[in-house]
Amino acid sequence: MGNDIVLFENPADCCGCGACANACPKQAIELQKDAYGFLYPAIRADRCVSCGLCKEVCAFQKKEELPLPRHAYAVQSQREEVLKKSASGGVFAMIALHILEQGGVVAGCALEWTADGVTPRHILIDSPGDLVALQGSKYVQSAVGDVYQRVKNALDSGKQVLFSGTPCQVDGLNAFLRGKAYANLLTMDLICHGTPNADLFAEYIKTLEKKVSGTIVDFKFRDKSASWGLNGSYIYNGSYTYKDRQGNVKTESISARRSSYYKLFLDAEIHRDSCYHCKYACMHRCSDLTIGDFWGIEKQHPAYLQENGGDLRLEAGISCVLANTEKGRAALDSVADGMHVRLSQCAAVAEENRQVNLPSVAGKHREKVLKLYRKAGYGRVEKWYSRRQFLHRCLRKLRRKRNRRG
Repeated sequence: MGNDIVLFENPADCCGCGACANACPKQAIELQKDAYGFLYPAIRADRCVSCGLCKEVCAFQKKEELPLPRHAYAVQSQREEVLKKSASGGVFAMIALHILEQGGVVAGCALEWTADGVTPRHILIDSPGDLVALQGSKYVQSAVGDVYQRVKNALDSGKQVLFSGTPCQVDGLNAFLRGKAYANLLTMDLICHGTPNADLFAEYIKTLEKKVSGTIVDFKFRDKSASWGLNGSYIYNGSYTYKDRQGNVKTESISARRSSYYKLFLDAEIHRDSCYHCKYACMHRCSDLTIGDFWGIEKQHPAYLQENGGDLRLEAGISCVLANTEKGRAALDSVADGMHVRLSQCAAVAEENRQVNLPSVAGKHREKVLKLYRKAGYGRVEKWYSRRQFLHRCLRKLRRKRNRRG
């Protein structure tokens, strides 16, 4: 036995997809948290036989030319119940439902709530009734666990499988499968802005629980009860449901403008190191389908909107879809009868979706935020953020007074 394998030289070289841990035949690799809560693989020397399979399945470090999309679309489900539970146009849910109704399985990220808190985790479902757990955006990195192996088992048994996740997770699965082309596998990645870690999110939830003196039982990163993004007003509004001390269940909305976690996410202050050097933040894609919000559709395709005589409702959420393979295009065609599907261009999708052009740029406060978190936990980050917001509000009031005097 031995260990002459170096998994990565720099934290920025590891995206935490978990492919190496899933592929290791000796279970010698464990994902361990660093000082900030980000997961990185570590090799147990007493189990490692230096076979090198872990390096072989590391897609993130490989220099390869991924294919360009073949088609681009603007898409919206015609089913109101699907739209309400989806972050944008409902394309993931429509394809997932089709596969589940055919007896297949779907893998995606769910928030798992226990007495110890919340854990974002990739799960495998086989029932349409369980789909709601996978719907909606999750601005946090999920634990992949053994889901790659479970997906492979399902594929080998002949089941149709839809795997959804961040681009690095999709490519992690592709690498884990060792390049085998499964006709019964459909992969779908999302336009990813970067991933904070699960500990940061879980501690943020604890700060909310202190504010409401209750226990949070559900959290929606995107809530359409106001609007999806009409005039840019409600783009990142969310909500959370909690039980108070009397056992009453209540739901509160939460604005990105006032939430520390949302603002730090949007400003790229709390992503893992690899996100700022992401090889997938470009037009070359690793999946059959890429989905995201079609920001700016009112500029790119005004004729598609209902207000201009089209059939897409802006306030209900509209998806952009890149069909990167013919299998992906066929999957979209399979649900077209229940969708509004309108042809677009890759350039139109990329216009206001920065991450199909370039990776996120680290926010100017990232180092400070992570140091505060490491030293005293998320509660200290929350206090720092609240103080900054208070000072900004004071400065805005002073400017308004000066402007009135002038």
